[in-house]
Order: sequence, then structure tokens, then C-alpha cells
Amino acid sequence: YYNRGKVYRALEEYKLAISDYDTAIEIDPDDLDAYNNRGNAYRDLGEYDLAFEDFNYVLEQDPEYINAYNNRGNTYLDLGEYDLAMADYNTAIEIDDEFADVYYNRGNIYYDLAEYDLSIADYTTAIELDDQYADAYYNRGNAYADTQQYDLAFADYATALEIDPEDADVYYNRGVTYDEIEEYDLAFEDYTMAITFDPEYDLAYLNRGITYLYSYEQCDLARADFDMLLELVPDFEQADVIDSELAKYCSD
Repeated sequence: YYNRGKVYRALEEYKLAISDYDTAIEIDPDDLDAYNNRGNAYRDLGEYDLAFEDFNYVLEQDPEYINAYNNRGNTYLDLGEYDLAMADYNTAIEIDDEFADVYYNRGNIYYDLAEYDLSIADYTTAIELDDQYADAYYNRGNAYADTQQYDLAFADYATALEIDPEDADVYYNRGVTYDEIEEYDLAFEDYTMAITFDPEYDLAYLNRGITYLYSYEQCDLARADFDMLLELVPDFEQADVIDSELAKYCSD
């Protein structure tokens, strides 16, 4: 039941996963792994109170269960409780200073707080511990881009894509970075790749549409991308701005 629960969670069948973890716990009430994984499934469903119950129970039984600190920290992070999340990540690192995920997650807090040097340091440690950590390269790339260290950002995006060549987010954010340095053709290529791997990537349609409109003056293609954006996000707040710009540049 425990292993099938893990498979269900991987397939995003969270309620079925919880049901299997429930059964695993009924069979073996001392199975802390089942409590921990059930907590993750509750978190996936946004059932945060139940997630906390499971993580807290695990830590009451085993105060050095590092994954429970990490997962409870992630749950606090979901709720914007940065101080509590940070405390859990720090405790996890005190127990095991070679757990790459914890450094990565703490780096995400620092990134959200615009503490870019600290976030880069944590992402770097995560990469040193796991040189195939694609998300750590990607997020460090974002931190480098936000601090205008563009060469380092592009190097990290490239490495992330070597590890996971179909990650639409990496293509999109690299495209945004190319836009920032006015490399519009390269940005266009990356937005297109993001759409290729995620046909519902609304912001990629927006940015590619902007490129069509302003850089290439291809109104029909710009309009098609904006239409797709509005199909995906019918209540897009700047829809009137799009209409205004199309009217301005594509009046013929």
C-alpha cells in the first residue's frame, strides 16, 4: 500500500495516495514514512492543517526525521510563513548538512525575499551536493539574471536544459533574460520552445506576441498569440492594453 501510494502521488492522484497511506498506517501504526508521505499528499491538495498533523506526529516520534522538517518547511513556505519555514530548514541542515533539497528550498526563501547573494549561495551548495539538480541550476540562473549577471545566468539555464531539455519554464525565463539584453530573436526562439513543451503557457504567448508586434511587425501572428493568451486567461487584466496596442500598430 505504501509503495502504491507513492505511485499514485507521482501520478498526481493524491486522494488515492492518501487512501493507500491510510491503509499502510492501519497495518503498521509505527510506519513514519507513511505519515510523512501522507502529509505530502495533503499538502499537494492544499489540506495544510492535515499535512501539519502528519509532519508534527512524525517529529514527535523521531525528532531527527530530516524529511519531515524539510516537508513541514515546504508547507510553511506555501503559506508564506518564511520564519517558520527557515527554522525547519535550518534544523534539517543541523541534522544533515549534505541534504541538497534543504539548501535548495532555503535558497527559494532567500530568493523570494530578494536576498539574492544568499539564495545563490544555497543553490550553489545544492549543486555541489547534486550536480544533476536541474531546478537548482534554473533558480540560480534566475537569481543571476535578477542581479544582471547575465553570462552566469545563461550558463545555468543551459546546464538546466542539458539535464532536462523539455523544461518550459527554463526556456521562458531564458527568453525573458534575452529580452532584457535586447536579444529579441533569441528571446523569440525560447518563447516558442516554451510553448512547444507546454502549449498552455500563457505568459509565453504574451511575450511572443509582443515580439511579433514590436520587433517583427507581424500583426496577424501577434494577434493569434494574444488570442491564445486570452483563451487561456479570459480575465487577463491587461486585455484592454493589448487591444489598444493592436489598434495602434495594426490599424491597416
